[in-house]
Amino acid sequence: MTAWAQAPQPTPPPPVRNSVLQLQQTPKYATNLALPTMADDTFLGQDKPGPYILTWRNFQSGGGNPVQIFVDGKLLGAGMYNLDVEKGELLFQNPIKRAQLVRVRYGYYLGIATKNPNATPAAPLTVSLAALGIANLSMTALPTADANGPRMVLNLGSKSQLLGGGFSSQLNFAPDAGGQGITDGVAADKLGVKLGYAAGNAKNGLDLGFLRSGKQFASSVGKGLGFGEAVQNMSLAGRMTPMQWLGFNVGRTEIRDLNGKGATEAQSLGFRLGGTKGTPVANLLRNTESKTDAKGLLTETVTEGGDFAGKLGGANLVAKRNETTTTGPNKKESSALQENLGFNLNAKGAPTLNLNRVEDSKTDITGFKTGSQVEKGDLAGKLGGIAFNAKTNKSRVATDIKNVKQVTQVYQEAYNFAYAPKNQPNVSVSRNNDFTINPAGVRVGSGSDKAEFASKFKTGKFSVADLVARTQKVLTSTPDKKQVEVETQTLGLNYTGAKPGVPTVQLARIGEERTDASGITKTESEILGFKNQLGPLSLDVKSTSADLVTTDKKNFDIEQQSYTLGYGDGKKQPKFGFFRAEDERKQEGKDWFGAVASRYDVAHQVGSANFVYQLQQNTQVTADQKETDTDLATLQVRLANGPKRPALAFTRTADEKTDALAKKTEVVVNKTELTSKLGAADAVVRTTQAETNTPDPKTTGVAQETALSLAAVGGAKGTGASITVTTGQSATGAATEQKQGVGVKLQPSPKVTLSAEQKDQVITPFMPDGKTGTVKNITSLTTGAELMPMPGTKLTGAFQSTEDGTTRVGANNYGAALGTEKSAFQFTGNLKDRFALGSATPNVAANLDTANAKLALRPFAGFQVMGAYTLNPEDPAKQNQINPLTRREYGLAANLGAIQLGGTYAMNEYNAKHPEAVKAGAATFGEYQVNLGMRFSRYTNLNGTYKNTFFYGAGPKGLQVYTFGLTHNVGSTMNLTMGGSMTSNLAIASGAQRNEYKAEAKLGVKF
Repeated sequence: MTAWAQAPQPTPPPPVRNSVLQLQQTPKYATNLALPTMADDTFLGQDKPGPYILTWRNFQSGGGNPVQIFVDGKLLGAGMYNLDVEKGELLFQNPIKRAQLVRVRYGYYLGIATKNPNATPAAPLTVSLAALGIANLSMTALPTADANGPRMVLNLGSKSQLLGGGFSSQLNFAPDAGGQGITDGVAADKLGVKLGYAAGNAKNGLDLGFLRSGKQFASSVGKGLGFGEAVQNMSLAGRMTPMQWLGFNVGRTEIRDLNGKGATEAQSLGFRLGGTKGTPVANLLRNTESKTDAKGLLTETVTEGGDFAGKLGGANLVAKRNETTTTGPNKKESSALQENLGFNLNAKGAPTLNLNRVEDSKTDITGFKTGSQVEKGDLAGKLGGIAFNAKTNKSRVATDIKNVKQVTQVYQEAYNFAYAPKNQPNVSVSRNNDFTINPAGVRVGSGSDKAEFASKFKTGKFSVADLVARTQKVLTSTPDKKQVEVETQTLGLNYTGAKPGVPTVQLARIGEERTDASGITKTESEILGFKNQLGPLSLDVKSTSADLVTTDKKNFDIEQQSYTLGYGDGKKQPKFGFFRAEDERKQEGKDWFGAVASRYDVAHQVGSANFVYQLQQNTQVTADQKETDTDLATLQVRLANGPKRPALAFTRTADEKTDALAKKTEVVVNKTELTSKLGAADAVVRTTQAETNTPDPKTTGVAQETALSLAAVGGAKGTGASITVTTGQSATGAATEQKQGVGVKLQPSPKVTLSAEQKDQVITPFMPDGKTGTVKNITSLTTGAELMPMPGTKLTGAFQSTEDGTTRVGANNYGAALGTEKSAFQFTGNLKDRFALGSATPNVAANLDTANAKLALRPFAGFQVMGAYTLNPEDPAKQNQINPLTRREYGLAANLGAIQLGGTYAMNEYNAKHPEAVKAGAATFGEYQVNLGMRFSRYTNLNGTYKNTFFYGAGPKGLQVYTFGLTHNVGSTMNLTMGGSMTSNLAIASGAQRNEYKAEAKLGVKF
């Protein structure tokens, strides 16, 4: 049990400093019950709220037995602490400092209360005995757990001025330091001595110190008086600044363990040169440390180093060096070296130069050296109208793997020159190299060279032309020692009209040559684009002609064209549209193959009637001259409702496909929808008729369906009811089918929704001999309920069952949702309990249960932690298909100002016999994804994603996907989207075939 603080009581008598003292008294509220024994626990704080352990536990509290708690003599009130009576533990609301004295007064009954074996040490009690001139004599009582009571320590301390400095001394003597009342033994082992001397200031001064804590003194009373283990420690620290530009410091420390565990000696010497205003500064140091262990073996460590920093005009130089050498008992040496050299030139109006070299290396006792070296440099500036930038980064890393030196080298270079005068042509040249030489000597990475010429000039009063010429060469080296070289030349001209009626023309020529292990692939492309608007008439034409030569010396001609023609707006005048796209390819000496797509659009509105007609025609021819034709015609007629007229909509689609064997399949669908008002209710009638003609007479037939829906809203807000009746039939060469159904939905209050639906289906199959087969009657029933007892809370339940006379399958669904997308806590959970009855061979999948739960925590705005668990999920692409797996997912999302950071980690485990598990060679697979977005302004967003899917125990299988995207909105009328992705399939052994690259750019305009 836990008792909270009692109300403040009258101020008690002065606190008793001896924590081992117990008092008894008769309170004013005494009854005929025996008085409890009173206890006073006194102890010092420990810079924490607690818990502090009292001497007794399971003591009396409350009623006639109040507990009084004082801090520095001040009685604490209710709510400032928490007292656990059963455990005898005290926890304060705020931390209690080490200098604060706590007193707890309470009563207990012997035989009921028991002592805590690990009670908080009581505070020592010090009594001044005499003042002896500059020294003070006192005695301290330290509480102990033995039966001899507190241990007494004599203290002699002083503070005085000596030779211009301050001298302090503290002598402690514990006669019975051995315990059990024993006072004999060596006096030095019972002494605790502290001597200190300090003179001068931070620039010129001297500090001396001596500490000795005897073996018996340290083990019994040393910690309670601020002494540590049984050691003898001497220290010296001196500093001197004879001149402003010169300073030095010296130090020595000796620590000896009095229990014979070893000793340590350390010396330090440091110099400072310079450092006055406008002058460089240099620091030199040397540290020596010697350690002797319990066996007398010596280990010595010497550290030498220094640093230099100076500035001359616009130049800055920084140099640091630090070397540590360690000599072991066997006289073998090991060393570590850190060096840093930096140079910076940043004069106003002049190019900037930065150079930096960093070395961090280690040499073991065998002379084996490992570490890293990094050299960086960059130069940037402008000479006349030419801007230039050069960066280089070279690093070398040596590691020790199984006593074998592994060296990895990284080279990064970037050079860029640009000439961009105002209103004149622009020229830029760049070179980039980024590659790594692995320990096996294989070079991996890529390098590119690029040159570009761009010019913009007016060609008339209302037009502007852009000319771009670009050449680029990219060389990529893969870990399998293969190289891929891609060289591209681009020449483009864009003619843009700045006034309606002036066309826009695009001309481009692109040549690409790709060289890899299989040979050379060449592609030459010519691109033509034309776009114009003349009143209600618009025209957009694009044409691409390409010659492709593959690595096996085969030639292909590629012709791609697209035409878009539009006229009218569809309201005041009819709207006509035509689109045609052709993608035709031809191998030398063979017939054309490819695809042709055409679309015709007609739209017009007359009063409240709207007419739309569209015809799509697609032809695809494969390389072996097999042709597939597809025609899709759509007619829509819509009549808007009026005060006394219902709304009517009619749609007819005709989809005709002819395959490579000249077999034709035709599907014609007619849909009609009538919407009207019946008093306060809305009535909707839908009819659908689908006629299918295929080469297979068994799948040819007609299907019809009619649905009537009636919905009425009650008088109270949020209440209502609806009923839907459906009926339909279909007949094919294989069977006839009749179906009907009725559904009811009731909402008696805004927080309760009830629903029920029943469907009946009769299927009569036709046998091969023309006779009818066994008639199958299928009945399904679905009921559901939804309850929202409070805002942000939803409970759902549903029951579904289907019978065909021999078997019965169904499921019970339960769901709960707490919280919303904006609340600090959100939980959603669902359970689908399936069953299958009556089947001679049990359907395992039909009896699997599906469960999922998701928890999201948002402790503050812009931050979310998520966890989810899923068991046997349903496949969203395949009805009634259940995946026998377990999925655990964790996620994190944070919006840090303009930065959006997020990530998910998921682990999936299949049934070991599942086909996907057998195919992958492992039942467990996982995936993790990291998202990073940056908002530069309200119009521009940059985002990137890395996703990795992997299989456990299946070797190198999985996918790694990198995506990058940039979105820029120009007001509310135009947006530009650019992006790309790289997919690496680890299951492909060849590095050249493993990666797939995609890139796209979109320009959207809102009229």
